[in-house]
Amino acid sequence: MTKYNILNSGGGVRVIGSIDWNPEDWDYQTSDAAVERLLAEVKDKGTLNGFISVEEGDVIYDFAPTKVESSDPEFIGHLSDYLLRETEIPGTRSIWIMERDSTRA
Repeated sequence: MTKYNILNSGGGVRVIGSIDWNPEDWDYQTSDAAVERLLAEVKDKGTLNGFISVEEGDVIYDFAPTKVESSDPEFIGHLSDYLLRETEIPGTRSIWIMERDSTRA
């Protein structure tokens, strides 16, 4: 399993939870009620709505909606973007996911 921290920038960057992910399964822990609710919904569905860029000929369409399965290697990136979109309070906080640095204690 790959381990990730859930970070909150409100009042300085701090860890508010963790995610353990691999293509077969994932689990999470968090002390933030709003993040808990969002992660529980995604876990129950097994997918989330993400956005990608799509190129058609000479045209690039940004923010094209896409369904992302929890087994997709890009899942954590989309989950981080989703949390950021759903929890952002401008000028107050941002929440995102970052892989744990295995070289740090």
